Amino acid sequence: MKFYNQQHLFYAGIDLHAKSFFVCIIDQNGEKRLHKNFQCQDSETFLTEIQPFRENLVVGCESTFNWYCSASARGTGPRSLHPR
Repeated sequence: MKFYNQQHLFYAGIDLHAKSFFVCIIDQNGEKRLHKNFQCQDSETFLTEIQPFRENLVVGCESTFNWYCSASARGTGPRSLHPR
């Protein structure tokens, strides 16, 4: 089994709900850099808030069937988002 072992500057966790999602971004030292609730309909605010972290950001997302909320906000980023 191959393991992913690269280090990154920022790590994000996203908890998706039906009409909102909560985002927490931490840096390499574990310090919170962003800790905020967003509305699914307001993807512009979400993208503006995460802009300073996007260059070197790894995202983990908790969801059941509402992953489409973050998929619609992902825009044209360098990597695709696939529900697993």
